[in-house]
Amino acid sequence: MFKRYKYVFLSLILLTYALLYIATSYPPNFTCDTDCERMIGLDTTLRKNRDYVYTANRCYQPASDSICVTVKDTIGIDWNLLADTICQIATSKGLLQQNIFILKTNSTGIPDTVVKKQCP
Repeated sequence: MFKRYKYVFLSLILLTYALLYIATSYPPNFTCDTDCERMIGLDTTLRKNRDYVYTANRCYQPASDSICVTVKDTIGIDWNLLADTICQIATSKGLLQQNIFILKTNSTGIPDTVVKKQCP
């Protein structure tokens, strides 16, 4: 009787070590490629000192040539100037010839396209 429990116990220890090895040896599922790093840089730069900018991300996945910038409905902002600024920042980050869409959110939660711009 003792031998049978001994084999069960040893099997459980072996199974536990195998599961720990598998859980810690595989790489994480998400890896950020070059485009992802550039988009994170663009998002961080845009949101710095601009409290009306919510996010800047790809409109379509995987990487496309369209950038959607979601902004708060704010009075007194020149959206065309913001689109030019986004083009300059995107170009400096290595995101060339992008289509910029500035989307304004309102109380209903439905986005409204304020500006569409093709970066040179």
